[in-house]
Amino acid sequence: MAKNEEDPAIFFVEGKSPILYNYAALYWTVVETDNQIRPEDFTVVYGSKIAEKDWDESITTSGTVHPLSETRNGGFLAPFHAILDGKPRDTFAISISGPEGVILRSVTLILAHHFGEIKTQAAKNESTHLLTDSVGVNTVGISALSARPAIISRASWWGSLPSGELNSPRWPPSYKNITHALIHHTGSAPHNDQPTPAVAADWVRSIWRWHATSTSGGHNWGDIGYNFIVDRFGNIYHGRHNPQLDASPPQDVIGAHAGVFNAGTMGVSFLGLFDAGLPSSAALSSAEQLLAWRFRLRGLDPLGQAIINNRLLFRIAGHRDTGAATVCPGDHITRYLPTMRNNVALRMR
Repeated sequence: MAKNEEDPAIFFVEGKSPILYNYAALYWTVVETDNQIRPEDFTVVYGSKIAEKDWDESITTSGTVHPLSETRNGGFLAPFHAILDGKPRDTFAISISGPEGVILRSVTLILAHHFGEIKTQAAKNESTHLLTDSVGVNTVGISALSARPAIISRASWWGSLPSGELNSPRWPPSYKNITHALIHHTGSAPHNDQPTPAVAADWVRSIWRWHATSTSGGHNWGDIGYNFIVDRFGNIYHGRHNPQLDASPPQDVIGAHAGVFNAGTMGVSFLGLFDAGLPSSAALSSAEQLLAWRFRLRGLDPLGQAIINNRLLFRIAGHRDTGAATVCPGDHITRYLPTMRNNVALRMR
């Protein structure tokens, strides 16, 4: 099912399923607005096929309110889609069209292979309802926004910084599996001036200079302290050098972003000062995607709490929550943290 370029779809994904499937379900959440968004304002198109064969006839449906939605515009789902002939497929394509200006926060596609007879019951002018024998079910969840996000490598943002410092020879990495994530802002008003991604990357380099060297009163740590930095465009920068970031299994490098709480925490910092407003929706979405990816690897509950360094903290907490004498990550991000935890949990489902 090729993307229709004339259709103003706000989301489109096509991919190969890790399992054969004959059942699909889709749900999504949106960034809340002052305007009421109706589920019928969305149009969802399901496409499926097997191997190199032609696409099945696509199925078009509208949205409905997610039964677990806790907010007015919090969540929507498309009626469940069953392959009518019951034969499994291995390739999917999904598109969502919606109201002008709506911003999706998360999209989750669930594919399942139901063994045994599949029966469908169609109601006039309503969606198709799936009934299945309880012979056996093998289910996999595929979230378009909870796998490993795109991360700008150190080599890509390094620019004119000293080439010999790229792999952090003065601060060799040490590792400890994370139990928490600590959210920061870089805390400098000039960092808010990010007219282009190139300028944002230059601010990231300035943070490296401040953290890594003694130039102009810097910390002289030998490398950047944060594990990741997120700019207003939603770009994620690989901060503290971690050659094992994508190893199998991956390892979590200890940064320098929260004093005695460095070990066992992942430091994620928004580029800018957020005492007067939230980061952009793109930045928040990317940070939540990053957290969902890493928390899934470690089997961590983003809604939970745990003790670290003799202090009970939410698994996703702000820097100030550690008791440090700081306002980081700013009042607006601090008030947003419960929403961030919920959004990460949705992505991980």
